Parts: sequence; C-alpha cells; structure tokens
Amino acid sequence: MKEYIFFTGGTYSNWCHSPFQINGIRFDCVEQYMMYEKAMLFDDIEAANMIMRTLNPSRQKAIGRSVRNYNETVWASKRFEIVLEGILQKFLQNKHMKEELLLSGNKHIVEAAPWDNIWGIGMADSHPDILDESKWRGKNLLGKAIMVVRDILRDILRDKIAI
Repeated sequence: MKEYIFFTGGTYSNWCHSPFQINGIRFDCVEQYMMYEKAMLFDDIEAANMIMRTLNPSRQKAIGRSVRNYNETVWASKRFEIVLEGILQKFLQNKHMKEELLLSGNKHIVEAAPWDNIWGIGMADSHPDILDESKWRGKNLLGKAIMVVRDILRDILRDKIAI
C-alpha cells in the first residue's frame, strides 16, 4: 500500500523561506525563482526585477501571472525543468530541509492544494477521496518534482559514500 505525505505549506511548499543561490542570484524561495525565470523566459525584465524586489511569495506569484509576452505552450514545456532546478538548489543549500526530504523514505509526496490543478492535486488532504489517485483533479507536478529531487539527492549521497 502506498504511503503519502500530503502538504500545502511547510518545507515542501514553493513559498517556504529557503534561501538559495543560482548563478550568483539569491532567491528567498522557489516561488521567487520560478516567477523570475518565467519573466526572463518571456523577456519581461521589468517583471523579473519586481519579482526580485519583493520577498512576498503571493506578490511574486501575482507579478508572474502578469508577465508580458506570456505563451502557455512555451511555459508548459519549460515550467517543470525550471521548478526542478529551483527545488534541487533549495534542498542542496538548506541542510535541514535536505535531511527532512531524505527521511521521507519512499512516501509519495503530494501537494494537497484544492485550488491548484497543475502543481497540486486539486483537493485538500481532508477530502474523502484523497487516497484514490484516480479521483485527483490535478497533476501534482510539485510533488513529482520533489520526488525527482529526492532521488537525485540519494544518488549524490550514494556517490559520496562509494568514494
């Protein structure tokens, strides 16, 4: 039987304060990184700068939703790899978070966000059908990305032990 970790906030959330750097740029959380990269993907430097000036993930998301020249097809093809890199750096650069993720074992990590059908499953953890994946209304891209990162971290750890 599958075991799950359902979350909406906390360590696994893109909004969780988890400072990390990529290419010399400091990000406060994965949400900031994702929205910054979204703005840069569509050459909206003004939005990218606004995203970097606020530490409020809700505001970062709002700015990201107003990016100029936005194309859903392009974003849908790039968003997972962008978020994957942000999550990887978040866990690589925040030791206590990395340890928490590695201690999750093989549990399936699921964003139980009733408002999110892309990054979450489109239902709350209190929903009566929460354990029936066929009834999930969303893709759980965030949970899937976190589990990929968990596998990468395990590979890194195995390589270090093998040396």
